[in-house]
Amino acid sequence: MSTASKRPGRRSEPVQRRGIDKVETILTSARSALSEPDADLSIRQLATDAGVSVGSIYRYFDSLESVIEAALAEHAQL
Repeated sequence: MSTASKRPGRRSEPVQRRGIDKVETILTSARSALSEPDADLSIRQLATDAGVSVGSIYRYFDSLESVIEAALAEHAQL
């Protein structure tokens, strides 16, 4: 079991490369959707845009709000 603390709003942190890539794809898709005027983002739409299942999003994030917060926080660090 990992001793690393998880970030707020995260259910778990990815360990394997494919999980890390999946989270980055989810966050990239969220940032892209949020950059659209009149963005109407839902978990289902985000999953479709990212090419992942809704369950994959909930595997790593508590809610749509936590995905948005993570996407904006990581974007601000760039």
